[in-house]
Amino acid sequence: MAYNFVPLPLRRIAKKASAQYETFKFAIEIKWAYRSDFSFDLPALPRPSFSRNQIIGASAIALIILILAFFPFGSGSTEEKNLNSLSPSAANTEMTPDSIKAPPPPSMKVVIAGKKEKKLMVGEWFANSKFQQLAEFPIAIGEKEGRKERQGDLKTPEGLYWIIDRMEDEDLPNLYGVRAFVLNYPNAQDRKEKRSGNGIWIHGDETENQPDKTRGCLGLSNANLEILTPYLYIGMPVLILPSLEEAENQIVNSLEWKQLTASKKKILSTTKSRDAFVKAFLERWRAAWEAKDIETYALFYSKKFTQNGMNYETWKEYKKSLFQKPEQLNIEITDITLSKLTNTFAMITFTQSYSSGEYKSIEKKIMKLVKTGKEWRITEESIIPGRTS
Repeated sequence: MAYNFVPLPLRRIAKKASAQYETFKFAIEIKWAYRSDFSFDLPALPRPSFSRNQIIGASAIALIILILAFFPFGSGSTEEKNLNSLSPSAANTEMTPDSIKAPPPPSMKVVIAGKKEKKLMVGEWFANSKFQQLAEFPIAIGEKEGRKERQGDLKTPEGLYWIIDRMEDEDLPNLYGVRAFVLNYPNAQDRKEKRSGNGIWIHGDETENQPDKTRGCLGLSNANLEILTPYLYIGMPVLILPSLEEAENQIVNSLEWKQLTASKKKILSTTKSRDAFVKAFLERWRAAWEAKDIETYALFYSKKFTQNGMNYETWKEYKKSLFQKPEQLNIEITDITLSKLTNTFAMITFTQSYSSGEYKSIEKKIMKLVKTGKEWRITEESIIPGRTS
């Protein structure tokens, strides 16, 4: 209680005085009822051991203690002080909206790359258009300046893209280092503007060093790519800008939250479809061919594959001799159609644009695949007549 601060001896005196005061008061009431002289002593009542002045003094002390106990002035319990320090609404047991801490807005991890700065940032993008950077890396871009327009122009595209596939070392030509993340170039805007090409990735480097240029991709050292990899995932947005300078409005518009989440949902749905399997297979095949990596390229073919009278081994040696020529290869795959897909068989048609030095061709091709174990292999590859130039 609040009067516990009163010394114990004083509390005892006050208690005794209070009891004797009650006895004295009761005696007066009895005498008053019988109209007796106040000096008359009733034999049944104990005689007070204190004088009237002492009793009045003790009564005053008791009265003060009672006032302090029930009407505290300034002092009080710790709980009382804590409550008094709060606003009336906070002291109330009912929580108000202002007293509840709002949860953080939803977010997703994104990549933002600046071509001029040759910088890649990965961070958290929030629904309220705020960006929290988590890491930053130097990158290499295409050796030619400007926005990508067509296959083989050695330029890096600009716009919002999505990671749609991941390839590990064993699936890649050495040119691309330990790992590669495939972007969905060309996107809808690129196609609308008649921009062509494919094979735009975030990848490592065969030399273990930071590359100084690429053929249009975003290139990192293998060491930096290993650090970056835990942040990257299929269905992640990658915004490539000509420059990060004064690009705030462009970033906000490109990453508008409702549109971003809707696009992500569509990308994830697409990557799980049958067509995604075909596109991923053809992209890996094309990349190995373009890189002239004969060992990786030959792995895409069944040991039963034949072409123009050559069995698999003879065909492989023939391709190896072609790959040793100095001319750079540029291969683009478009108009992909999955004609048939079962658990063990697939048939694909597509348009292949090929160039090497002065030689160029556009061919409509058909490719048949069989599944051996867990891997798909090409068993037949041929040109559809009437679509060669």
